[in-house]
Amino acid sequence: YLKFKRIYLLHVLYFVSVIIGGLIMFSNSVYSKIISGNDGYRSIVVTEQNAGFFKKIFDIYSEQMYPLLFTNNIILNLVLSTLCIVLIYNYREDKRFFTKIVKNFLLFVFVIYPLYKPFVVNILGISFFGKYTNEFESLFSLLYYFSLFITFIIFIINNELKAKLIFYLGSIGVLAAPLVFVHPFGPRNFLATYTFFIMITIELGCYITKDNNKPNIFSKYILIFSILVAFSYIYVFSLNGMVNRERIAYIKSHVYSQNVIPLTKLPYEQYLWHSTPIIPSYQYNSFKKYYGIPTNTKFKIIPYDDWLKIKNSEAKK
Repeated sequence: YLKFKRIYLLHVLYFVSVIIGGLIMFSNSVYSKIISGNDGYRSIVVTEQNAGFFKKIFDIYSEQMYPLLFTNNIILNLVLSTLCIVLIYNYREDKRFFTKIVKNFLLFVFVIYPLYKPFVVNILGISFFGKYTNEFESLFSLLYYFSLFITFIIFIINNELKAKLIFYLGSIGVLAAPLVFVHPFGPRNFLATYTFFIMITIELGCYITKDNNKPNIFSKYILIFSILVAFSYIYVFSLNGMVNRERIAYIKSHVYSQNVIPLTKLPYEQYLWHSTPIIPSYQYNSFKKYYGIPTNTKFKIIPYDDWLKIKNSEAKK
């Protein structure tokens, strides 16, 4: 409204739909159970004293959250830090002493942080501060996060892009903050924050490599990489789907002729969650129920390579 002096119906409808969607989501009884403490799986951090409350928040962040939010993004941190270093070096020289100090400090953070976890900790096996390693790494991660804010504020000239990147960074904090209060949480709860980090990386890369006289080369690289990843995922999930249909058909054709039926693992199980049932487990029974397999059927889990041998031997027959 401030920019165009008008209100767009699409924005109003989107805003109303967000409110309606929120009401529908929170109408789920699970949220009231979490708040009342009656949920058997999730809980909310509640303490009586303010000091204990803030200490609990920091303990959760330093013990569980910071690896999922920051340090596990090894490649993303390396690429984003490299772009920030290029951005700082390409910035017009500022004569002010304060700016030079900030510039050198930021360069130090962006060189050390992305290399600390993969090189110093994982390769060299060095963990600083002994039992306080988690506290150090969590604070260092916060320093990295706020260094991104400072970098965008000082070294990006385009005000529109500056506001966009600051909004993306702020969104990461807003999305992650509720997880401090609701437990337990896992990697999937941080997928949205990873998306914002990726958006920041792409926007920053396009800004740095922008040439008004030529197509943006960074955008081309991103497009080529995206196509490669897309086709890779298409191959992975297509093959998984094909093998899953084959193994179910095999089970149904041998269910009355064999006492124990081989059940192959999928070729790329790491992309799925328990795609092959654990024996014994509730999932083992629900797997048979879902596919209409008799409950007294017994499976023997085999590797995918052994499944290929079975297929080849039956093809020869």
